[in-house]
Formats: sequence, C-alpha cells, structure tokens
Amino acid sequence: MKRLPLVVLCGLLLSGSSPQLPNNGVLERELQSLTDRGLHVQLLGEVVEATDPVSGETWHFSMKKLMPKTPPYTGLPTLTIDLRTLDTNQFNWKFRYENSLPISSDWGFPLQVRDIDGNAKAEAYGVYQTQSDYFTQIYDRNDNTNWSHRFTYPIDTGVPDKSSDIDGNGRKEIYCRYRDSLFVFEQVAANSLPVLGKFRYRQWFYGASGIPNQLFDINNDSYPEVLFQGTEPDTANPPFGYVNKTYIAKYIPSMNNLVRIWSAQLPINCVAEGCAAAIACGDFDGDGLQEFVTSAQEGGVFVVEQSTQDSFLVVWSDSTPVGWRAASGDVDGNGVTEFFVGGTQPEADGFVHLRAYAFERTGDNAYQPVFEFNIFPVGLFFVDLYQTVDVDGDDIPELILSFGGGPVIIRGIGSHNYEVFYYTPAGYLDAATAVTIGNEKGAHLFVSRHLGGQPIVKRTDVYSLDSSLVSVVESGHTPNIVMLTQNFPNPFNGSTNIQFNLKSREFVRLTIHDITGKEVARLVELEQQPGSHTVTWNPVDPQILNELASGIYFYKFTVGKRSFARKMVYLK
Repeated sequence: MKRLPLVVLCGLLLSGSSPQLPNNGVLERELQSLTDRGLHVQLLGEVVEATDPVSGETWHFSMKKLMPKTPPYTGLPTLTIDLRTLDTNQFNWKFRYENSLPISSDWGFPLQVRDIDGNAKAEAYGVYQTQSDYFTQIYDRNDNTNWSHRFTYPIDTGVPDKSSDIDGNGRKEIYCRYRDSLFVFEQVAANSLPVLGKFRYRQWFYGASGIPNQLFDINNDSYPEVLFQGTEPDTANPPFGYVNKTYIAKYIPSMNNLVRIWSAQLPINCVAEGCAAAIACGDFDGDGLQEFVTSAQEGGVFVVEQSTQDSFLVVWSDSTPVGWRAASGDVDGNGVTEFFVGGTQPEADGFVHLRAYAFERTGDNAYQPVFEFNIFPVGLFFVDLYQTVDVDGDDIPELILSFGGGPVIIRGIGSHNYEVFYYTPAGYLDAATAVTIGNEKGAHLFVSRHLGGQPIVKRTDVYSLDSSLVSVVESGHTPNIVMLTQNFPNPFNGSTNIQFNLKSREFVRLTIHDITGKEVARLVELEQQPGSHTVTWNPVDPQILNELASGIYFYKFTVGKRSFARKMVYLK
C-alpha cells in the first residue's frame, strides 16, 4: 500500500495557499496518524482528503480544524484526563480480553451486536476487510468466547448502522450505510437473520459524511423515524449546488421507503463540516414532547422539539461552538436526562483536546452546561463517537467517549459529578461500544480497529466486564455497592415501592421532589444497616398536607457525599 511521504505532505500544506498554521507539531502528528492507518492522503485546496484504497471510502478534513481554539465555556466543574500521565494499570483488571472478531465497524460507527433471529446467541454485524476484499458479514456467538461466520451480504452493502422494526410487522431490520445510501434488510421470518432486501434510501447527493443515523420515535406514532445528516440539490444554485441539512424521514408503507418530513440547515447557510452532525434523542426538558440535540463545529448547539405530529421546531440553541458529537442519558443518576455535546480541537498547549459538555434543563426548552470533560492528547483527524450505555448493570448509563487513541468510559458519582471508570489505549480506533449480551450480567466491550497488516486490516477485540463490578441485584444476593433501583410500579396511581442498597452502615436520606425541584415528601432520614431496603410511598398519605397532582416526580437518595435520583410518574 503506497503512502505519500509525510514530509511531502507537510511541504505541500505549508507552502500552498492554506491558512498560516502554528508550528506546534499538531499538523505533523495528525497527518502521520492518517498515513499510519494506510490511507492515501492528498490536498484539495484547503482540504485534506484521506481515502481507504480498499473500500474506496473518502474523508475530508478542513485545514481550519488545525487552528488553535480556546475552550468555549469557563467556570464549570471539570474532569481533566491527561492520557500521558494516566495510570492505566488501575483499569486493566476491569475488562478481560475474550477474543477478536475478523469484522469491524467503520470510522465513528459502533459495531452492531444484536440477537435479531431470537436464538439466544448474539450476532455481530460488521465489515470484513482485507487488502483486496470488502464485505458486510454476520458472525454468531456460539458460546462464551467463540464466534462463527453466519452470512455475507451482497458486495457494496456497507457499514451496519442500527436495527429496528420500522413498520411494526414483527420482522426486524438491519440498516447499512454505503456511500450515499441507506440499505435496509429485513428478516424473512421472526426467527431468521435480516437478509431480505427491503429498500434503499438515498441520504446524500454529494459528499457523504461518517455520521451514524438515529432511529427514534420522535413524533410519538409508535414507529421509529430515521434522523440523519444528509444533503440535497440546491435549487437556487443549479446544476452543481448542494446543501447540507439535518433530516427526519418517515417510513411510508405504500411506498416501501422513507420520505423526508422535516429538514433544516443548522446553522443557517452552513457548509460541509460547519453544519450540525451527530444526533442524540430524548425528552430532555421532561415535558412529554420528544426532542433531539445536535451540534456543529462552528455554529453552536441546537435542540429540536416536536410541535405537532410531523412538525418540529428549533426550541433552544447556544451560539458557542462545541463540536460535532452528541449523546444523551441520565449518567449522573440525578433523575434529569443530560445531553452531551463536544468535539476535538487543537489548543494553545500544542495538543488536540476532546472537550465535551453535559447540559441539563433549567426549565421548559431551556438548558445550560453543568460539567466539562477535558481529555488530551487525542486525535483530530478521526471521527470520535459519544454513546451512553449501562455498562455495569445498575440501570444508570455510563458515558463512552471513543476517539483515535482509545475509549474512555465515564460514570456518574452524584449529581453533576463524574469519574473515569475505564480507559484502554487502542491505536487506529474506528469505534468502541458496550453491549449486554443475552442474560449475562454486565456489558461486553467491543473495540473496533483499522489495522495495516496482512491478511486482516479490520478487527474487533471483545472484552468482558469483571464480575465483581456487576451491579445487578440477583435473587438471594446483595451486591456490595450503593445502588438505587427504579420504583415499581411505575407509572403508579396508588402506592409505589422504592428500593436502595447499602454496602455498609450509613446515614441516608430519601426524599421526593416535584418537577421544579421542590421537596414534597421526606421518606427516610436516619442510619441504615447494610443490605437491601424497600420504602413504600403513597402520595395520598394523610401526613402529606397538600394533595399532589398527577405528573412527573423525582426521588432522591443521598448517602454520604453521593446522591442518586430517578424519575417516576404519578397518575391519579
């Protein structure tokens, strides 16, 4: 595989019409990272083009990305992770290497691991790539450690990206991204693999981007919509103009295909990398209407909310640019869903930093940043990826930030407070994800890499979580952790049970709050013995002076300096 020499690249970049860049080593390191992956690199004006010679996939990076920037927010509590000094020995024991799969995801796409055929054996959907071949394949998990090849899709199917049952017919689909199109394959029957071609949908008309789709029921019609970044012809500038937009597409059974029902340029008049990219979904302000959040490298953060059935509005934005990535989930366990946005940027110290920010609601359609993550040094010319996954089985998701140097797993340790749970260096990373397989306790970590050797140049390393870290309460067993579980029943119209666990004798407080944060009931405020405890709450208890209205409430559990919270719904 021939590579353009690094010195030639640097000379071309610095001697042409490109912007004047600081001589701080960022340029040299980032170009080397591309050539080390076996990519062919060339210049197109002020754009670096990197091409995979096997798959033909191409990525473009603006030279503007190399200009140092200052952090967009100040004064926030911050978790700073200097990877040069971080002792990885404290994390090595947490995940045990099991084996490797000869398939991978692609840049910024997590490997899809599902049990779609219902045989109680997880399947892995990914790309098999050698120096001469490129296929989309399925591998099946035979036992605790072994995987075997099950199926190869037609050539040029692309990278598996999500699965769903978009039409509710009981047959699940797998969605594959290849260049400008989304290819959808459906099960032939409920117990089969998704190998029957269902439809092809064109998402990009020019310059496809490595941004995963989201499948989410954002209009509350019981069927998921596809949310994505794409392009369309620019009718104001024919015949060669194209505009980048964020889209929502809905499946129409009579057409057996998707139809775009909403689109917007975010921000207005954005171009290419200046447009919003990754999407995260949820009800962030707790008003019962679904939203999605997206962010742009040079144009801010945007929250879009459903207004009517198939209509949507930008209801909040922040003009400060924070990057291309997004995820959502109540990672700090305080009962309020955060969304996380961020990206990578060179800074004055000569290193590339990953800056990610946690946002929480301050009211209806109102949000503010509450925490910052600062990880360095990381790669710039890589597609980083943010996800929220329950890694340790305690029903509270962890935040996974993966980038060119490896994945970092971050967990909440109280309201607006976080710590590093796991980090492992992984050069030439495509993506990393965590998945709970079958009835096993705790997630498996899948680390997909793009290597330059023979015969396989893509692979995924599989790791299992150490059993001592699993937080699930098993029958007759009390875990040695502090844990707050989801109330049951939920929603409820009479009484509900709240369970918490202690690893030692502790002074605890259990309180109930309304959606504004006002305390409406105090259930526990005393020392408790280690073990599992259950408290019953009845909103019509005569000790409550004012009758409570139906709606969303939060129960907050405080032990020592740690606080946990969860959401519940009271229906009269």
